[in-house]
Amino acid sequence: MALEFINRVIKITLILAAVILVLVSFYYGLAYGSAIFAGAVWGCVNLYFLKNLVQNWLTLGPKYYLKIWNILVLKFPFLYAIGFGLLKIKYLPPLNLLLGFSLIFAVIFLKGLGRVFLEKTQSEGKSKIA
Repeated sequence: MALEFINRVIKITLILAAVILVLVSFYYGLAYGSAIFAGAVWGCVNLYFLKNLVQNWLTLGPKYYLKIWNILVLKFPFLYAIGFGLLKIKYLPPLNLLLGFSLIFAVIFLKGLGRVFLEKTQSEGKSKIA
């Protein structure tokens, strides 16, 4: 269940980032829209590697340490070097990169809020019937 939730969060974040890319680029300029999109993609890749790392590290069966080390080598030095490179590009505003990266947290919050609202309305509907 939790792994499906993370996969859905990544998909929804990427779709929302693409929509925001178009809208923000139209109203404010391509630099602002592409910075939000790049931050969201970087955050989704980071979350994907983190999910795989935790999933492979916490398995009860035999662990594939080569796969764990590959994820560690890809995630920490390369992914964070790409993040640093994104921050050093003068064309992309750093605040918009941060907004794009924070889009994941907004999606997680809104999905959780929607689940709480759905459970609340379902429990109220059952109590009115009885």
